[in-house]
Formats: sequence, C-alpha cells, structure tokens
Amino acid sequence: MEQQKKSLAIAALVLGIVSLVFSFMGLLYILAIITSIVGIVLGIMAIAKKQGAMGVVGLILSAVALLWPWIYGLIFVAANADEINTMMNQYY
Repeated sequence: MEQQKKSLAIAALVLGIVSLVFSFMGLLYILAIITSIVGIVLGIMAIAKKQGAMGVVGLILSAVALLWPWIYGLIFVAANADEINTMMNQYY
C-alpha cells in the first residue's frame, strides 16, 4: 500500500534522473525536454498529494535537466565573448 501511495513521486524521480542524463547527451536533448516536462508535471502532482520528498527531488531534477543546456550555453558564451567577438570581426 505504501508503494502505491508514492507512485507519482517515484515516477517523477525516475523521470528527473532520466531527463538529467539525456540533457548531457546532445541529440537526446529532445527526449530530455519531453521527459523533463512530464517529470515536472508528476512532481507537482506528487507535491500536491503530499507524497514525500521524492516528488520534490524529481521536480528539481527535471527542472535542472530542462534548463541545464541553456545555462551551459550562456556560461560558454560569456567565457568566450572575446574570442567570439574577434572571430566575428575577422569574418565581417
């Protein structure tokens, strides 16, 4: 019975982990988007039904997986702004 009560939280946690793994793999990011959106929805539902901390962790992992490539891209561009500017000036 206890396992059935936390099924949404477990599903959110599993989808959060899978989404995080997929978000580090370039072409699989499309799958990461899908699984993280479903994980976020299930995490919110698990929190609303008070199914424990696994729902919160699943929600956080799914959100990080959804945002990680964007955060990484911004950090990369900010760290290489001078090189990018030099390259743009060289070709244009």
